[in-house]
Amino acid sequence: MEPLALPPSSPPPEPGDGDGETTPTTPIAANGPPRPPSPAFSVAETTRAGGSSGRQGRSSSGYNIPDQTSINNLVNGFTATLEQLDTNLKALAVHAKEVDALGPPPDAAAQIHKLRLQLRAQDKKQEARIADIKHIVKDVLKEQIAEHMRPQIQEQIRLELRQQIQAAVQEQISEHLPVSLQDQAEESKRQLIEVRNSLLNSEARRANASLRSTNLDDPLAPVVKANGEESALAPQTLRQLFSYDSAQARALVRDYALREHDVRERNLNRFMAHIGVQFNLIPIPVMVDGVVDENGAPIGVTLI
Repeated sequence: MEPLALPPSSPPPEPGDGDGETTPTTPIAANGPPRPPSPAFSVAETTRAGGSSGRQGRSSSGYNIPDQTSINNLVNGFTATLEQLDTNLKALAVHAKEVDALGPPPDAAAQIHKLRLQLRAQDKKQEARIADIKHIVKDVLKEQIAEHMRPQIQEQIRLELRQQIQAAVQEQISEHLPVSLQDQAEESKRQLIEVRNSLLNSEARRANASLRSTNLDDPLAPVVKANGEESALAPQTLRQLFSYDSAQARALVRDYALREHDVRERNLNRFMAHIGVQFNLIPIPVMVDGVVDENGAPIGVTLI
Protein backbone atom coordinates (compact mmCIF):
# COMPACT_ATOMS: atom_id res chain seq x y z
CA MET A 1 0.00 0.00 0.00
CA GLU A 2 1.42 3.35 -1.01
CA PRO A 3 1.65 5.87 1.84
CA LEU A 4 -0.56 8.92 1.65
CA ALA A 5 1.04 12.33 1.70
CA LEU A 6 -0.45 15.15 3.76
CA PRO A 7 -1.23 18.43 2.00
CA PRO A 8 1.12 21.28 2.79
CA SER A 9 -0.07 23.56 5.49
CA SER A 10 -0.88 27.14 4.56
CA PRO A 11 1.67 29.72 5.62
CA PRO A 12 0.56 32.04 8.40
CA PRO A 13 -0.72 35.42 7.24
CA GLU A 14 1.67 38.30 7.31
CA PRO A 15 1.04 41.17 9.68
CA GLY A 16 0.68 43.62 6.86
CA ASP A 17 -1.82 41.65 4.81
CA GLY A 18 -5.55 42.21 4.76
CA ASP A 19 -7.18 45.02 6.67
CA GLY A 20 -4.42 45.46 9.10
CA GLU A 21 -5.87 43.10 11.82
CA THR A 22 -4.00 40.06 13.00
CA THR A 23 -5.72 36.71 13.67
CA PRO A 24 -4.59 35.02 16.87
CA THR A 25 -3.22 31.55 16.36
CA THR A 26 -2.63 28.71 18.82
CA PRO A 27 1.03 28.17 19.40
CA ILE A 28 2.32 24.71 18.58
CA ALA A 29 4.94 23.17 20.74
CA ALA A 30 8.15 22.94 18.86
CA ASN A 31 9.50 19.97 20.73
CA GLY A 32 6.32 17.83 20.48
CA PRO A 33 6.24 14.82 18.15
CA PRO A 34 4.48 15.25 14.86
CA ARG A 35 0.84 14.23 14.93
CA PRO A 36 0.04 11.36 12.54
CA PRO A 37 -2.37 12.12 9.81
CA SER A 38 -5.98 11.05 10.30
CA PRO A 39 -6.95 8.14 8.03
CA ALA A 40 -10.34 9.62 7.39
CA PHE A 41 -8.79 12.94 6.43
CA SER A 42 -6.33 11.23 4.14
CA VAL A 43 -9.06 9.23 2.44
CA ALA A 44 -11.22 12.32 2.00
CA GLU A 45 -8.39 14.33 0.57
CA THR A 46 -7.40 11.47 -1.67
CA THR A 47 -10.96 11.07 -2.88
CA ARG A 48 -11.28 14.77 -3.61
CA ALA A 49 -8.03 14.75 -5.36
CA GLY A 50 -8.99 11.75 -7.40
CA GLY A 51 -12.31 13.30 -8.41
CA SER A 52 -10.63 16.41 -9.67
CA SER A 53 -7.81 14.66 -11.49
CA GLY A 54 -9.80 11.83 -13.02
CA ARG A 55 -7.50 9.54 -14.86
CA GLN A 56 -4.14 11.02 -13.89
CA GLY A 57 -1.92 9.28 -11.25
CA ARG A 58 -1.19 12.55 -9.48
CA SER A 59 -3.33 15.57 -8.68
CA SER A 60 -2.52 19.11 -9.53
CA SER A 61 -1.19 19.56 -6.01
CA GLY A 62 1.33 16.75 -6.44
CA TYR A 63 -0.39 13.95 -4.22
CA ASN A 64 -0.58 10.30 -5.25
CA ILE A 65 -4.13 9.14 -6.00
CA PRO A 66 -5.00 5.75 -4.21
CA ASP A 67 -6.64 3.04 -6.18
CA GLN A 68 -9.69 0.90 -5.14
CA THR A 69 -7.53 -1.87 -3.72
CA SER A 70 -5.83 0.50 -1.32
CA ILE A 71 -9.19 1.79 -0.13
CA ASN A 72 -10.50 -1.75 0.46
CA ASN A 73 -7.38 -2.65 2.37
CA LEU A 74 -7.78 0.42 4.54
CA VAL A 75 -11.44 -0.39 5.26
CA ASN A 76 -10.54 -3.98 6.10
CA GLY A 77 -7.90 -2.72 8.48
CA PHE A 78 -10.48 -0.54 10.24
CA THR A 79 -12.88 -3.51 10.48
CA ALA A 80 -10.24 -5.79 11.93
CA THR A 81 -9.28 -3.14 14.44
CA LEU A 82 -12.91 -2.68 15.53
CA GLU A 83 -13.39 -6.46 15.88
CA GLN A 84 -10.25 -6.69 17.97
CA LEU A 85 -11.50 -3.85 20.18
CA ASP A 86 -14.86 -5.63 20.57
CA THR A 87 -13.11 -8.87 21.53
CA ASN A 88 -10.96 -7.04 24.06
CA LEU A 89 -14.01 -5.33 25.58
CA LYS A 90 -15.81 -8.68 25.94
CA ALA A 91 -12.73 -10.20 27.55
CA LEU A 92 -12.58 -7.28 29.98
CA ALA A 93 -16.25 -7.83 30.88
CA VAL A 94 -15.61 -11.54 31.53
CA HIS A 95 -12.60 -10.71 33.71
CA ALA A 96 -14.67 -8.17 35.63
CA LYS A 97 -17.30 -10.84 36.41
CA GLU A 98 -14.59 -13.23 37.55
CA VAL A 99 -13.15 -10.57 39.82
CA ASP A 100 -16.62 -9.96 41.29
CA ALA A 101 -17.01 -13.69 41.91
CA LEU A 102 -13.64 -13.98 43.64
CA GLY A 103 -14.30 -11.47 46.38
CA PRO A 104 -17.01 -9.38 48.00
CA PRO A 105 -17.75 -5.92 46.81
CA PRO A 106 -15.89 -3.02 48.36
CA ASP A 107 -18.67 -2.51 50.95
CA ALA A 108 -18.71 -6.22 52.03
CA ALA A 109 -16.84 -5.47 55.26
CA ALA A 110 -19.51 -2.98 56.27
CA GLN A 111 -22.27 -5.44 55.42
CA ILE A 112 -20.55 -8.20 57.42
CA HIS A 113 -20.20 -5.87 60.39
CA LYS A 114 -23.87 -4.94 60.13
CA LEU A 115 -24.86 -8.60 59.93
CA ARG A 116 -22.71 -9.36 62.96
CA LEU A 117 -24.49 -6.65 64.94
CA GLN A 118 -27.85 -8.10 63.90
CA LEU A 119 -26.77 -11.57 65.03
CA ARG A 120 -25.68 -10.20 68.40
CA ALA A 121 -29.01 -8.47 68.81
CA GLN A 122 -30.80 -11.69 67.86
CA ASP A 123 -28.71 -13.60 70.41
CA LYS A 124 -29.73 -11.16 73.11
CA LYS A 125 -33.39 -11.63 72.19
CA GLN A 126 -32.96 -15.40 72.31
CA GLU A 127 -31.31 -15.17 75.72
CA ALA A 128 -34.21 -13.08 76.96
CA ARG A 129 -36.71 -15.64 75.64
CA ILE A 130 -34.78 -18.48 77.26
CA ALA A 131 -34.82 -16.60 80.56
CA ASP A 132 -38.59 -16.19 80.28
CA ILE A 133 -39.02 -19.90 79.53
CA LYS A 134 -36.87 -20.78 82.54
CA HIS A 135 -39.04 -18.56 84.69
CA ILE A 136 -42.17 -20.30 83.41
CA VAL A 137 -40.69 -23.74 84.02
CA LYS A 138 -39.48 -22.77 87.47
CA ASP A 139 -42.62 -21.07 88.76
CA VAL A 140 -45.74 -21.61 86.69
CA LEU A 141 -45.05 -25.14 85.54
CA LYS A 142 -43.97 -26.17 89.01
CA GLU A 143 -47.27 -24.98 90.43
CA GLN A 144 -49.21 -26.78 87.72
CA ILE A 145 -47.35 -30.02 88.37
CA ALA A 146 -47.91 -29.71 92.09
CA GLU A 147 -51.62 -29.05 91.54
CA HIS A 148 -51.86 -32.06 89.23
CA MET A 149 -50.03 -34.40 91.60
CA ARG A 150 -51.68 -33.20 94.81
CA PRO A 151 -54.52 -35.83 94.69
CA GLN A 152 -52.02 -38.62 94.06
CA ILE A 153 -49.82 -37.44 96.90
CA GLN A 154 -52.78 -37.26 99.26
CA GLU A 155 -53.90 -40.76 98.28
CA GLN A 156 -50.39 -42.09 98.83
CA ILE A 157 -50.32 -40.44 102.25
CA ARG A 158 -53.66 -42.05 103.18
CA LEU A 159 -52.42 -45.48 102.11
CA GLU A 160 -49.21 -45.06 104.06
CA LEU A 161 -51.10 -43.94 107.17
CA ARG A 162 -53.49 -46.88 106.84
CA GLN A 163 -50.63 -49.35 106.65
CA GLN A 164 -48.87 -47.77 109.60
CA ILE A 165 -52.08 -47.79 111.67
CA GLN A 166 -52.74 -51.43 110.84
CA ALA A 167 -49.18 -52.35 111.78
CA ALA A 168 -49.45 -50.44 115.07
CA VAL A 169 -52.82 -52.02 115.94
CA GLN A 170 -51.50 -55.49 115.11
CA GLU A 171 -48.51 -54.87 117.33
CA GLN A 172 -50.73 -53.76 120.22
CA ILE A 173 -53.00 -56.80 119.76
CA SER A 174 -50.01 -59.11 119.74
CA GLU A 175 -48.80 -57.60 123.00
CA HIS A 176 -52.17 -57.93 124.77
CA LEU A 177 -53.47 -61.12 123.11
CA PRO A 178 -51.07 -64.07 122.78
CA VAL A 179 -53.22 -65.58 120.03
CA SER A 180 -54.63 -63.38 117.32
CA LEU A 181 -58.34 -63.10 116.78
CA GLN A 182 -57.96 -64.66 113.36
CA ASP A 183 -56.19 -67.68 114.81
CA GLN A 184 -58.81 -67.91 117.52
CA ALA A 185 -61.56 -67.81 114.93
CA GLU A 186 -59.88 -70.53 112.87
CA GLU A 187 -59.39 -72.66 115.96
CA SER A 188 -62.99 -72.18 117.00
CA LYS A 189 -64.18 -73.14 113.54
CA ARG A 190 -62.03 -76.26 113.57
CA GLN A 191 -63.34 -77.21 116.99
CA LEU A 192 -66.91 -76.73 115.85
CA ILE A 193 -66.28 -79.06 112.91
CA GLU A 194 -64.75 -81.63 115.21
CA VAL A 195 -67.68 -81.39 117.61
CA ARG A 196 -70.16 -81.76 114.76
CA ASN A 197 -68.28 -84.78 113.39
CA SER A 198 -68.05 -86.29 116.85
CA LEU A 199 -71.77 -85.82 117.31
CA LEU A 200 -72.54 -87.46 113.96
CA ASN A 201 -70.17 -90.33 114.70
CA SER A 202 -71.68 -90.79 118.16
CA GLU A 203 -75.14 -91.12 116.64
CA ALA A 204 -73.81 -93.58 114.04
CA ARG A 205 -72.00 -95.69 116.63
CA ARG A 206 -75.13 -95.81 118.78
CA ALA A 207 -77.15 -97.09 115.82
CA ASN A 208 -74.48 -99.65 114.84
CA ALA A 209 -74.28 -100.97 118.43
CA SER A 210 -77.71 -102.52 118.05
CA LEU A 211 -76.61 -104.79 115.20
CA ARG A 212 -76.15 -108.51 115.83
CA SER A 213 -74.99 -111.46 113.82
CA THR A 214 -78.52 -111.86 112.56
CA ASN A 215 -78.46 -108.32 111.09
CA LEU A 216 -75.79 -108.88 108.44
CA ASP A 217 -77.86 -107.18 105.72
CA ASP A 218 -78.99 -104.19 107.79
CA PRO A 219 -77.42 -100.89 106.65
CA LEU A 220 -74.52 -99.53 108.65
CA ALA A 221 -74.68 -95.95 109.90
CA PRO A 222 -71.82 -94.05 108.22
CA VAL A 223 -68.98 -92.83 110.40
CA VAL A 224 -67.07 -89.88 108.90
CA LYS A 225 -63.33 -89.39 108.95
CA ALA A 226 -61.44 -86.62 110.76
CA ASN A 227 -61.97 -84.23 107.88
CA GLY A 228 -65.74 -84.73 107.98
CA GLU A 229 -65.91 -86.85 104.83
CA GLU A 230 -67.17 -90.41 104.50
CA SER A 231 -64.71 -92.96 103.21
CA ALA A 232 -65.29 -94.38 99.76
CA LEU A 233 -64.15 -97.79 101.06
CA ALA A 234 -66.73 -97.94 103.87
CA PRO A 235 -69.10 -100.95 103.51
CA GLN A 236 -72.86 -100.57 103.42
CA THR A 237 -73.61 -103.74 105.43
CA LEU A 238 -71.78 -106.23 107.63
CA ARG A 239 -72.03 -108.89 104.94
CA GLN A 240 -70.17 -106.60 102.54
CA LEU A 241 -67.58 -105.90 105.24
CA PHE A 242 -67.01 -109.63 105.87
CA SER A 243 -66.43 -110.18 102.15
CA TYR A 244 -63.34 -107.87 102.14
CA ASP A 245 -60.06 -109.65 101.59
CA SER A 246 -56.86 -108.85 103.46
CA ALA A 247 -55.81 -106.01 101.11
CA GLN A 248 -59.22 -104.33 101.22
CA ALA A 249 -59.34 -104.60 105.01
CA ARG A 250 -55.92 -102.96 105.35
CA ALA A 251 -56.88 -100.16 102.95
CA LEU A 252 -60.07 -99.54 104.92
CA VAL A 253 -58.36 -99.10 108.30
CA ARG A 254 -55.65 -96.99 106.65
CA ASP A 255 -58.28 -94.63 105.19
CA TYR A 256 -59.71 -94.06 108.68
CA ALA A 257 -56.22 -93.48 110.12
CA LEU A 258 -56.43 -96.64 112.26
CA ARG A 259 -53.51 -98.89 113.14
CA GLU A 260 -53.01 -101.66 110.58
CA HIS A 261 -52.43 -105.37 111.25
CA ASP A 262 -51.24 -108.24 109.10
CA VAL A 263 -54.23 -110.42 109.99
CA ARG A 264 -57.43 -109.68 108.05
CA GLU A 265 -59.80 -110.45 110.95
CA ARG A 266 -57.99 -108.08 113.28
CA ASN A 267 -58.28 -105.23 110.77
CA LEU A 268 -62.01 -105.96 110.40
CA ASN A 269 -62.48 -106.10 114.20
CA ARG A 270 -60.65 -102.76 114.57
CA PHE A 271 -62.95 -101.13 112.00
CA MET A 272 -66.10 -102.62 113.59
CA ALA A 273 -65.01 -101.31 116.98
CA HIS A 274 -64.45 -97.87 115.40
CA ILE A 275 -67.98 -97.74 113.95
CA GLY A 276 -69.66 -99.14 117.15
CA VAL A 277 -70.36 -102.81 116.28
CA GLN A 278 -70.38 -104.80 119.55
CA PHE A 279 -69.07 -108.23 118.36
CA ASN A 280 -65.76 -109.50 117.00
CA LEU A 281 -64.51 -112.04 114.49
CA ILE A 282 -62.38 -114.99 115.60
CA PRO A 283 -60.13 -116.48 112.92
CA ILE A 284 -60.35 -120.29 112.51
CA PRO A 285 -58.78 -122.57 109.91
CA VAL A 286 -60.68 -122.50 106.66
CA MET A 287 -60.76 -125.50 104.35
CA VAL A 288 -62.86 -124.00 101.56
CA ASP A 289 -62.78 -120.29 100.90
CA GLY A 290 -65.97 -118.48 100.02
CA VAL A 291 -68.38 -121.07 101.47
CA VAL A 292 -71.10 -119.94 103.89
CA ASP A 293 -73.09 -121.94 106.38
CA GLU A 294 -76.87 -122.22 106.71
CA ASN A 295 -77.02 -118.85 108.49
CA GLY A 296 -75.16 -117.11 105.63
CA ALA A 297 -71.96 -116.56 107.60
CA PRO A 298 -68.64 -117.37 105.92
CA ILE A 299 -67.13 -120.63 107.08
CA GLY A 300 -64.10 -119.99 109.20
CA VAL A 301 -65.54 -116.85 110.87
CA THR A 302 -67.08 -117.00 114.32
CA LEU A 303 -69.14 -114.11 115.68
CA ILE A 304 -68.98 -113.63 119.43
